[in-house]
Amino acid sequence: MPPGWTLDGAAHVDPSCPGCVAGVRYTGPASLSFAVSSYSSTAKAKEDFEAHGFGAAPNIQLDMPGVGDQRVGTRGFSLTQVPGSVITVVRVGSLELTVQAFKSSSPADDDDVATVEAVTRMFAERARQAQNGQTPTARTQQ
Repeated sequence: MPPGWTLDGAAHVDPSCPGCVAGVRYTGPASLSFAVSSYSSTAKAKEDFEAHGFGAAPNIQLDMPGVGDQRVGTRGFSLTQVPGSVITVVRVGSLELTVQAFKSSSPADDDDVATVEAVTRMFAERARQAQNGQTPTARTQQ
């Protein structure tokens, strides 16, 4: 994590989320959460990613070329319509990774976007390394 962020509790599994491996939240300049969904195959993960309709969402604003196999990101509102958010969803092989920053007191700004993009790149690269049987070593560039 970039400097200034602390883990806000232990990782947890959401029982209402079949396939979710874990979710964690960090606090710092905003609240940053991560979620991982695991699928039985790359084809199933791709099918689910496309079924969400992320690729057709009109409010997609973030460009993250080369991150994961499929990706989408938006600034302003979360998937649950929380304002002051930056969210990315990336598919890496058979995993779907979500990173979201929440700010309840102000709109998401360029620093929030940069943080989420940097963390998303790291998260995706670590997932790729793990799927390739390597020890994850990727770090943020921020």
